Amino acid sequence: MDFDAGEKGEIDSKNNLKLKDKLLKFKDDLSNKNKHSKNLFGKIIFALIILVLVSSIFYFFVYHPFQNELNLEKNSKLNEINTLYKGPLEINDNAYALKNQVNRAYNVDEIKSVDVLMFATKDWRMHHSAKIVDCKDDFGRVMMSYGENKNIIMSVKDANDFVKDNDAKVLSNVEFEKVNTVIVPVSLSRLQATAGLISVGSVVDIYSLRDNSTDYDYMDEEEPMSTNGTVNGSLENEGKMDDASFDDDLEITEDESSESADEDPLVSGATVLAILRSKDSGLVDSAISKSNTLIKGNETRPFENTSSYSTDVEEQLKKAVLNSNNSDSALDSYLISYGVRLSNYERMSNLGDLDSEYIILLEVPQSDVNFVINNMDNVILTIPTDFAPNWVVSELNQTYYENLYQNQSLDFF
Repeated sequence: MDFDAGEKGEIDSKNNLKLKDKLLKFKDDLSNKNKHSKNLFGKIIFALIILVLVSSIFYFFVYHPFQNELNLEKNSKLNEINTLYKGPLEINDNAYALKNQVNRAYNVDEIKSVDVLMFATKDWRMHHSAKIVDCKDDFGRVMMSYGENKNIIMSVKDANDFVKDNDAKVLSNVEFEKVNTVIVPVSLSRLQATAGLISVGSVVDIYSLRDNSTDYDYMDEEEPMSTNGTVNGSLENEGKMDDASFDDDLEITEDESSESADEDPLVSGATVLAILRSKDSGLVDSAISKSNTLIKGNETRPFENTSSYSTDVEEQLKKAVLNSNNSDSALDSYLISYGVRLSNYERMSNLGDLDSEYIILLEVPQSDVNFVINNMDNVILTIPTDFAPNWVVSELNQTYYENLYQNQSLDFF
């Protein structure tokens, strides 16, 4: 029994040693695990710091500038759409499609590839072509409105050519309307009446002799549809961009627009329907005086012979025709366009009556009637070179084709 008790005590002591060894091993493992966890946690914290730094660098130096550039490009393209698609085309289907395409874009190149001008030009040409057909009057004309109360009357052919030759930058700032004109009589001096060298059917532009002509107030008139522009120049952008560069461009554009607007005629495309020259131009009043003095010694004898002649050319023509056996057609042949022919004779002779007065019936847009009437003494008629009379064409041909080119050919040889 004693043997068994000693063996049992020995077994218990061994078990206790094994338990201690396990506890020590567990303690060592736990200690090592804590160290490993601490190392792993430190690595994780370090990795997170690095990740945050890299993300910050990427955001501030790559992503943020890219997003700014992308947003600026989107704003620029959207403002271009709003500028070109306005007025009657503001709710056009292509405008919505282009805006959606820009908003869905994820890079700058994709946005730049959106050709707004091409689509807008095509849409404006379709719109204006249909408008020209609807607004054509009985004489095959339409009225184009642009800028602030600027109108020009043109034929349907010229209107269609204008639409074909310009893009949306110009076409978005004009509008075609029905011709709404009034025939206005104006009393002008010879200088104001283009030296009297206009005739029935002439197309003239009206400018003001005063510097503050553009300050004329249309307050009492109903303003026509705003076209925000001029022909090749009087343009005004309605869109606004967030970036400063676009604001600078917009200010420059508006300054240039105001300058070009000041250079435009106040009334363009007015038609001369009748012209009357003051009748005093047909009067001939001349006096010839001859004097001679005889001196004999202290005696002086003056002699003077004076003869005068006065007549009315128009009355003489009528008298000559009425006293003849010719028909009334002869009187017409003498008197038709007599005043205009007289001005041409004076032009060719470089000698004329500069004090002549003219009454001219002008067809002008109704919106310009008040201005023409109230500023009759301060307007001047001009003839656009495109509508110049035949003698102007002959003079230009002689100057630039016969003389200039001929001299250049001689200098060349």
